[in-house]
Amino acid sequence: MMEYLDKLAENRIEQEEVPRVTSKLLSAVTNQSKLRKDLCGKHLGNSIVLLKLLESSENQTIVVNIVKILVELLSKKGSGKLGRFIVQNKGSNTLFEVVAREAKQHAPDYDLVFNLHYVLYKIRKKDKKLASKARLNNTLVITCALLKQKLKEYKSLAIVLQLLAIYCKNAINACQLGKLGLMNTLMTIIPDCTNKRERVLRLGLEIVHHLCRAMPKVNTTKFLQSNGMPTLILIYLSWSKRDPKRFVNLRRTILNLFKTLVSTKACRDAFVERQGPQILYETCIEARDKLPEALITLATMIIRKCCDRDLMPLLNAASAVAFPLPYSPFHSPHSVARPQRPHGSSDAGSGRVPSASHQRARSLPSMKASLGRDGRSESEESEEDIDMFRPRIVHEAGTVSTAVPFEWAAEEKERFRVFFPELEDLGYTPLPQSEPVPYEYRDDSSHLSQLIASVDDLSLRSASSSSSTILSTKQPEKNESLCSDSQQETLALPPRQDRADPNLFSFDRVDLNVGLRQRMYAEVAHATKSLIKWDKLAYPEYRGHNGPLFDEPLCKREPAVVRDKVLEDLDRVVHSDTVLNCVVYDFDELLKQKEDGQESVLTNFDEIKVAESLENMALKFNSFFECGNLRKAIQVRPYEYDLILNADVNTDHNHQWFYFEVSNMIPNVEYRFNIINCEKVNSQFNFGMQPLVYSVLAAVAGQPQWRRVGSKLCYYRNHFTRIPPHTFGNSKEQFYYTASFTMTFESARDICYFAYHYPYSYSLLKLHLKQWSLVPKEDFYYNEQVLCTTLGGNDCPVITITSRSDVGPKDYIFISARVHPGETNSSWLMKGIIDYLLSPDAKQARELFVFKIVPMLNIDGVINGNHRCGLAGEDLNRRWSHPCPILHPTIFHAKGLLYFLCTLGKKPLVFCDIHGHSRRKNVFLYGCDTKQMFRNCAPNIDPGDKRFRILPRLLQQLSPIFALKYCEFKVDKIKESSARVVVWAELGVTCSYTMEATYTGCDAGPYKNLHIGPRELEDMGPNFIEALVALKEKLRSDELHDLTADIPDRTKLKMMKKGSAMAAEDGSESDETTSEESEDLDNEDDV
Repeated sequence: MMEYLDKLAENRIEQEEVPRVTSKLLSAVTNQSKLRKDLCGKHLGNSIVLLKLLESSENQTIVVNIVKILVELLSKKGSGKLGRFIVQNKGSNTLFEVVAREAKQHAPDYDLVFNLHYVLYKIRKKDKKLASKARLNNTLVITCALLKQKLKEYKSLAIVLQLLAIYCKNAINACQLGKLGLMNTLMTIIPDCTNKRERVLRLGLEIVHHLCRAMPKVNTTKFLQSNGMPTLILIYLSWSKRDPKRFVNLRRTILNLFKTLVSTKACRDAFVERQGPQILYETCIEARDKLPEALITLATMIIRKCCDRDLMPLLNAASAVAFPLPYSPFHSPHSVARPQRPHGSSDAGSGRVPSASHQRARSLPSMKASLGRDGRSESEESEEDIDMFRPRIVHEAGTVSTAVPFEWAAEEKERFRVFFPELEDLGYTPLPQSEPVPYEYRDDSSHLSQLIASVDDLSLRSASSSSSTILSTKQPEKNESLCSDSQQETLALPPRQDRADPNLFSFDRVDLNVGLRQRMYAEVAHATKSLIKWDKLAYPEYRGHNGPLFDEPLCKREPAVVRDKVLEDLDRVVHSDTVLNCVVYDFDELLKQKEDGQESVLTNFDEIKVAESLENMALKFNSFFECGNLRKAIQVRPYEYDLILNADVNTDHNHQWFYFEVSNMIPNVEYRFNIINCEKVNSQFNFGMQPLVYSVLAAVAGQPQWRRVGSKLCYYRNHFTRIPPHTFGNSKEQFYYTASFTMTFESARDICYFAYHYPYSYSLLKLHLKQWSLVPKEDFYYNEQVLCTTLGGNDCPVITITSRSDVGPKDYIFISARVHPGETNSSWLMKGIIDYLLSPDAKQARELFVFKIVPMLNIDGVINGNHRCGLAGEDLNRRWSHPCPILHPTIFHAKGLLYFLCTLGKKPLVFCDIHGHSRRKNVFLYGCDTKQMFRNCAPNIDPGDKRFRILPRLLQQLSPIFALKYCEFKVDKIKESSARVVVWAELGVTCSYTMEATYTGCDAGPYKNLHIGPRELEDMGPNFIEALVALKEKLRSDELHDLTADIPDRTKLKMMKKGSAMAAEDGSESDETTSEESEDLDNEDDV
C-alpha cells in the first residue's frame, strides 16, 4: 500500500485515489498493531512517503489523514526511532509549514492544528531547534490561538503548554509571545489549577517565568495587574502543605518564578507586602529535614533578594590604620595606586590616624531594596596591561609624583658586594668556564642621576655591620639513595611522637627554660616597630607554641550545615526583636584612645588573668598585639558573634588572615563565630579545614599547643556588600562571604587565641635568629646581616650558610619567604630549612652550595596583621619587575643580591620563593616553561632546557606531603611581575620556583585526610635541601631522562574533563583534581 501511495505521489495521476488510499492506510494503522510496529521499525523508510505527500498536497482530506496516521504511530510505545527519522528528514519543517498554511485559512481547522502540535510535541526531544523553527515559520500566533481553544480541555492544554514552554526558552520567542498577549491567557488558566492539575500548573508557571525574564517590565506589570502575586503565594501555600518529597518539580518552578519576579522593584514590593519572605522562611523551617537542600537554598536566595543589600557595619572600609608614604621618584605602580580615603577622612600626614567612628551594626536589613545582581568571580590580580595605569601618588609631604621606572647602574650592583662577605672570608676562585651573565632591565627609560643619593638613605649596611660566625658540625652519615615511586606509595607514617622530635632534623639547640625564653622574646619584641601601640605580647609566641603531638584529621562536613546557618541568618529578618546588635569590641575606638596614651613595656599577664571571674555574659575580644587582626565584634545573639577583620594597611580589601584573643566565656556552651567580611569565593573551611585555638590554661598545664577545633564549619556568601559599591584595589567582586564555625569552651576562666594558621611573627623570627646564633661555632660558615630597613623602620635579615671551603666551585641557592604576611606556613617551612642547614646532616649540602636566605620579605605587613600587602598597599610579589628602592626596599635589595650574583658569574642554580596556598592541599611547586608562557618574555632561556622539571620529581620521592600532580609551569600575564617569573625571564635562572604550602592538610600519601602543622612543614625543609643535593648529583651524572618527563598541567586536565582522550604518562600519578580545587585552578591569587 505504501509503494502504491508513493507511485501515485510521484506520477501525480489518479489524484482522486490518494484520499482513498490514505483513508485505508489510516484504518489499517489504527487496527493492526503489527503494521504500526513495522512502520516504526524495519519499514521506517516508508514514512518518507507520508512526509512528501504532506508537504506537496493541498487536499485537506489527504493532509488530515496523513497527520492522523502520524499521530497514531507516534502515540504508541517504541516510536522513538520514527520521531528521530522525521527530524532527520526535515519533517519538523514540513509540519510547521502545514501549520502556517492552516493559519492563513479564514476558518482554521483547530482539530488539525492540534494534531499537528501533538506530532511536534512527540518529536520535541529529538529536535533541538524546534523553538527557532516555530518562529521562522510564523506559527506562534496560531499556537496562542490554539491555547485559547483548549482552555477547558486539560489534557490537550498540557500538550500545547509543553510546546509553548519550549518556545519560550528562546528569548526572542518569549518577547513575541508576550506581545501576543500570552501572559493574560495564562493568568486565566493558572488560578483554576490552585489545588490540582499539577502538570498544567507547572507548565503555565514555567512559561510565566520565561516571559518575565525576557520582558521584565512589561510582563511583570501584566502579572501584577492580573492579581498574580496573591495567586502565586496562595498556590505556594497550598502545595507546600502536601508531602515535601512529592511535587518537587512544581515547587522548584514556583521558587524560580519568585526569584525572577523579585528582581523587579514592583514585584518585590508586592511580595514583601504579602509577607512572602516570612511565608518562605516558615515553610522552609517546617520542612527543613524533608525538602531537598537545593529548594531551601533557592528559597533563601529569594528572601535575600527581598532584603536591602546591607553595608558592612563600618563607616569606612579602608584599613583602620593608615601609613603616609614617603616621596619616591622611582615608583612605577603595577596596576592601581594605593586606595585614597573616602571624602571626609583626614589621615594625611599621620601614620596612626584610624577611620571615623562606626555606625551601629544592624542584624539584617529591612525588605525594601534589591539585593543586587551577583558579581563576577573574584580575581585578585588584574590582567590589564600595566602601562595603561599611571596614577598619581600622594606622599607624606603633600607632593604628587608621577611614577618613573628605576634603572640599575653598574656601580649600584657593585654596592651589593657587602652582602657577600663569604667571598673574602672563604675566598673566591672563579671557575674557568664561568662567564658573567649580562643583565639589563626591559624598560628603556633613561638612568636617573638621583639614584646614588637616594640609595645612601636606604640603610645599605657596611661590611662591619655583619656578624660572621663559624659553626661546627659532626661528620654526617652516608646519604641514602632516593626511594622509587613505588616505595613512595607505600611510605609508612611513623608515630607522631617520633616525627615530632625536632632533633631528627635540627641542630642541638641550647635548652632554654620558659622564663629565659619569655625574657628573650620580650626583649626582641620591644624593639619591633609597629604602626599602633600594642597592649601586650601574644601569649602563644611569648610562652612558646607548636602543633599537637597527635594526628588531627580533616573535619568532615556536616550535612546541610550551610542551609541551617543561612536559615539562622534569615531568622534575624523575621524575628528582628531577638537580635542584640551589641558592639563588644571596636578596634577603631580603642585605637583613638591609645593614641594619646604613653607607651609601656610589653609583656603578658594572661597566666594571672585566667583566674579572674566572669564580668558579664558577653565574650571579650582583643587583637592589640603583633600580627593581630580583628576590627570589630558584634554580639547578635547571646552566644553568637559577627566578627569583622581589618583590611591591609592603605587598602580596603585582603581580608583573610585573622588572629585574636577571646576570654570571659561560659563553659560547655556552644558559641557561634561568623567572620563576615571574607572575600574569596570559596575556602578550605568548606573542605575540612578548621581554625586554630590556643588555650592559656592548657599551656599553663604543660600543653602549649595550637589545636584544630570547631564544628559546623562552612563558608558562604552573605548579605553584606562592599563600602563603597565600587571599591578601590583590584577586587571585582562586590559581595562578602562568611566563614562560620562553632566552638565549645571547656573552662570559664580560660583565655583562648584564635588564628587562621599557626602564627609566626617577626619577633619570633628575631628570637629564632638569636637561637641560631647560640649554636657552637667551629667548622662551618654562618653569616647574618641586615639587608635593609623597611618602610616601618624594621631590619630585614639576610642569612648566608655554607662550608668553609672556597666559594668558587659552589653553586648559589637563593631562598626567600613570607612576601605575603598571612602565609605563615611559609615561615615554618623556612625555619625547617635553616634548622636543617645548621645541623650535622646538612654537611654535603653546605659543601655543594652557598645558601642565601631572606627569611621574611614583608616584615611590616607581618607585624601589622596584613594578609597580602605591605605598608605601601601593594602586593610585593607583583613588584619584582620594577621594585622601588624607597617603597619596596626588601624586594629592591633582594633583587640586587641576584643582580650581583649574575655580574659575578654565579647565577643561582635554584631560586625558590616560599608561599602559602589557600585553595589546595599538600605542598607543590610552580615553575616556568618556555612552552607555556603567554608571550616570548624569556629570550635568554633555552627552550630545550628541561632541568626545571627535575626538582619536583625528586621532592615527590623524598617528601610525604609533596604532590607532583599539582605542580604547574605556566607563565601567565598576571604573574609577569612575580619573583618566580622575573628571576626566570630576566636573570635566566631556569630552576626558578614558587613553593606552595597548604594551610590545610593532604589529600594523598601518608598524611591523607590529616591536617599538617609546623612540624610537618619544618620536616619539608630537610626534604627540600636533600632534593637540591640529589639535583646536583643528577646534573653531574647527566641522568636526566627519567626525571624530565612532562608533568601534567592544568590545561591538559581541563581537556580531560571535557572528554578529550589522553593517555596517562605515569601510572603512579593522578591527574584528577578534587572538587574543592575545580573552583579556581588558574586564577589562584596566593602566588
